[in-house]
Amino acid sequence: LLSSCNNHEPDDKAYSIEAALKNCKEVLLSKYASDIEYIPLGTNSESAIDYIENIFSDNDYVYIFCKLDPQRVMIFDKQGNFISKIEKNGRGPEEYRGIQDLILEEHNNETHISLLTDPKIVSYRRDGEFVRKTDLNIPLKRHSVSCFAYLNNGKYALLCSSFERGQDMQIKNRRRKLIVVDTVGQILYDKDLAVSVPTHSGRYDRSSHLYSYNGNLRLNTGMESKDTLFLFNNNLDTLSYYVFDFGNLRSDINEKGAQIWHRATIENDRFIKFLVYAPWEVMTTNFPKKASKTYLCAMYLDKESDDLFVVPYNYEYSSQGFVNDLDEGGMPFEPWHVSGNKMYQTLPAATFIEYAEISSSTRMKEVAATITEESNPVLVIGTLK
Repeated sequence: LLSSCNNHEPDDKAYSIEAALKNCKEVLLSKYASDIEYIPLGTNSESAIDYIENIFSDNDYVYIFCKLDPQRVMIFDKQGNFISKIEKNGRGPEEYRGIQDLILEEHNNETHISLLTDPKIVSYRRDGEFVRKTDLNIPLKRHSVSCFAYLNNGKYALLCSSFERGQDMQIKNRRRKLIVVDTVGQILYDKDLAVSVPTHSGRYDRSSHLYSYNGNLRLNTGMESKDTLFLFNNNLDTLSYYVFDFGNLRSDINEKGAQIWHRATIENDRFIKFLVYAPWEVMTTNFPKKASKTYLCAMYLDKESDDLFVVPYNYEYSSQGFVNDLDEGGMPFEPWHVSGNKMYQTLPAATFIEYAEISSSTRMKEVAATITEESNPVLVIGTLK
């Protein structure tokens, strides 16, 4: 699948998805976090948020990527006060047409917000001032760049794909590449990836996904029988890889097979979180009550213990979160985004008010009293130990 330039043989670890779905247990939030906060985002005519795609943060600010039109980046301080936004939709060299992904870059203690808007990357300062444009000259016909990551030393990793259609309009000649470019668009690395095609229509596409952890590349690959997470070092040598074996839940042999939704994978210093998509019949341990045909299950790989597990679904709060022992009586905490040592969960204001009413958390009730159902979402923030 990938080759390395050195003589180091990467270490591999294998995990069973079947076993992990049965390894269901309650986990205290205090195992991973030292503090939890509830931060309502300030609401005014300039700061209204409809849907949050992703969240990033630096020492001073929180950056929220809103993917629905008009696509924009909303910037708040750590108290939830609205600061500014980047909203430069257009066809000009300093504008973007359709944001596919967003990352933060640190340059000499200054934060740059870089937006992937294929076929280019556009970077801005916090005040919206244009920094640079990186043209992507990808060596694929009819290519698309689905996601990117910022690596150490000013490099971008790009996940690219292309395909052709035959006369019967069926997809053929599907290709997928990992390409690394510098900030002027020069290609530094170009590797073909194995291609996986979803077996069952209507399921989540287990296509590859990449992200950056501490400036180093992580790459998920979607196979029919197994999934692999590759861990790279700064020189793009493969350090190790984690193999997730679906066993009898292989979707290529079993109509009720399971899949990993790669796009939602997050990683911090303590664990890696995956979302597994599977029918209820194979997930009754953490979903004892049947409510629909298929489910998304939060699965965690503890880095210290090497334990792959799931947590039980909390039907009262509609969450698969850690038990919130840092705020006794508070809602479970399920991280959906990570940035630095912060984990983020977002809740619509109406949902947060509802949760505050059924909880016994004084802190939640105090925050709920300051917002209305029309307010911006509330950030629930867990700080890693």
